[in-house]
Amino acid sequence: MDNALARHVALATYRSKQGLDDLVELLQNHCSDSEIQNFRLALEAVGRKFELLLSLVFAGHPGLEQDIAGKKQKFGRPL
Repeated sequence: MDNALARHVALATYRSKQGLDDLVELLQNHCSDSEIQNFRLALEAVGRKFELLLSLVFAGHPGLEQDIAGKKQKFGRPL
């Protein structure tokens, strides 16, 4: 895949991860501990898939991870 598509995949993954983090926060604030526990394994599995996807993209595109991390540090979110 070319660099532009790799960047798009990485940024879409980061946005999806943020959505998952928001969901976890929502569940923690509005569900019982037993309800949260029921979702925990599924949420962890999704998180591992995000990490796998990012590792595949970054392995094939040296420098992309650093570039996105630098922009995240500068602007407060990955760009």
